[in-house]
Amino acid sequence: MSLAVTITILIEDKAFHGGLKGEHGISMLIRLDNGKTVKSNVLFDTGQSGAFAENAQYLGKKISEVDSLILSHNHYDHTGGVERFLELNNRALIYGHEKAFRASFSKAAKEEKIRKIGFPEGGLKLLNGLKEKVIKNSDPYRINESLLLTGSVPRKNDYEKVEPTIFTDKECTHQDKIPDDQSLIINSGEEMLIVLGCCHSGIVNTIDYAREIMADKSIKAVIGGMHLVASGSNRINAMLKYLKKIDNLKIYHGHCTGLKAGCILNESFPENARFISAGETYKFILN
Repeated sequence: MSLAVTITILIEDKAFHGGLKGEHGISMLIRLDNGKTVKSNVLFDTGQSGAFAENAQYLGKKISEVDSLILSHNHYDHTGGVERFLELNNRALIYGHEKAFRASFSKAAKEEKIRKIGFPEGGLKLLNGLKEKVIKNSDPYRINESLLLTGSVPRKNDYEKVEPTIFTDKECTHQDKIPDDQSLIINSGEEMLIVLGCCHSGIVNTIDYAREIMADKSIKAVIGGMHLVASGSNRINAMLKYLKKIDNLKIYHGHCTGLKAGCILNESFPENARFISAGETYKFILN
């Protein structure tokens, strides 16, 4: 049975239309329909503010119709709009890794300033009062027959490393390995599509794990942030070598992928890779 997938980018670092807002972050509205057993409206991440809702209204989309909110990890640029979401929607179930509902901090090696980059306190407080609607996982978790959360992604290669400037404590003494980073697999029949938040686990590790838990289904596309903004040539070249082995993979990248790495992807896959931006809609048929 074929599955129609429509993904509208509500928030991204760039905005496609003049009437839309862009901000550092990502939020995607996902519509699934197989004509029979699956009809879902999913919001994947919320950006860092309520701008995702303003953009949704501009695009004629109703946040009140969302039945599932999925949070890819705890960082503010993915969870900062949770408060606004809850103002507009009191029906959706909320999914996130069990370690996603927490603070994180960032401190660059040569800077004194410490930044809060974790889940904003306002959103956390509201979710603590909605425990019956919050579903936490650490392992792969199936939401329905077409939606699967990866859970924690095993870090198996030696070149996709978490940046050393993120910490679990405000004194910045304990590095945050971001175990809560997870992606969303949309599947039907023999094909799947992977939706990425920041992909702190690495795109190669993430695809490898998706193949493992989905019994090597064909990957039609990946879409979202790939966290390559500060990556060196060794990591990028290893990634390119890996991706070139996947037949006709569509790569829709943005947010933390970075301009340099994004351009390299576009040059390496001129027919199949492109930047995403707020306001764009992508449609797929999974068979």
